[in-house]
Amino acid sequence: NQDVIQSGVFKPILVHQNKTWDESLNYCWQNYIDLVSLSSQINMEEVINNTITSQTAYVWTGLRFMVGHWFWVSGDNLQYKAWSTVGEPQCPARNLHCGTLDRRRNIWQPKDCEEKLNFVCLMKP
Repeated sequence: NQDVIQSGVFKPILVHQNKTWDESLNYCWQNYIDLVSLSSQINMEEVINNTITSQTAYVWTGLRFMVGHWFWVSGDNLQYKAWSTVGEPQCPARNLHCGTLDRRRNIWQPKDCEEKLNFVCLMKP
């Protein structure tokens, strides 16, 4: 499942609406497939290219922290990681349980799930 975006099975789409993480997930489920997974370098680069026109510096991804670990809501593998040099937040503060793509630094950044940001859905091409 690592290269689903590259193989053209799915395509990332930036949504220019400011929504919380949960609202973003629901929007993607209703209109597309899912919130995007950045589960490989290829997926990451594809999404970075797709978020150039984002109105927010951070965009929601399908990265979520629950029951002690980070995971992709799509069920994708979490082998590939792109946290800052500090590394993966092991015990993020209670309000920092949703993962964004930091478009300035091209890294993952935990954010407050209630923040309203643009987000990236996966769609069928």
